[in-house]
Amino acid sequence: MLISLFFIPCCRAAADQPYVDPSKGKGELIEDKKDTDSWDQAVQPFQPIAQRIELNLADKQIEAIPAGLDLPRLFSLNLEDNRIAAIPVGLNLPRLINLYLANNQITAIPADLNLPELVNLYLQNNQIDEIDPQEFRLILQGLPNLMMLDLSGNAISQENVDALREVARATHPNLMIIAEDIGGVVLKPAKVK
Repeated sequence: MLISLFFIPCCRAAADQPYVDPSKGKGELIEDKKDTDSWDQAVQPFQPIAQRIELNLADKQIEAIPAGLDLPRLFSLNLEDNRIAAIPVGLNLPRLINLYLANNQITAIPADLNLPELVNLYLQNNQIDEIDPQEFRLILQGLPNLMMLDLSGNAISQENVDALREVARATHPNLMIIAEDIGGVVLKPAKVK
């Protein structure tokens, strides 16, 4: 399995190399590719050294996100085009801003998902056919900074989407819920402060 790790703004690629302080001059983008067969092998060496990590595991035949995944410095996680059927609870991803889960087999968003910094959640082309509006209130409590939820390509009815938008107005007035395919238009993630 080939895994790309991108460090943002930048930092050392190994513990014995000097740390590049982005506040002192120009930072650089380091791309380090490692061959690995497991999550632990992929991310463990980089946990103590990175300010922000972007992990791209798209199209790797992954069937599940490990329960209790502990990556406190992870900024962006791309798990598109895999075989993931569920989003586990108990993830320790306190700095995660972008979560890409498009083109998987996900059927629901867990009500007790807790990702406090998540801004963009991409769930296009999964197997979600309904989200209970009362449960959606609970989902939003664990996602206080969510600004974009892309559900396009799922079998959710327009009535269900309208109900979700109504629930979101109270606590997340700027939340954009996308539930229809917009031909040819590329939507960009919400800007992060």
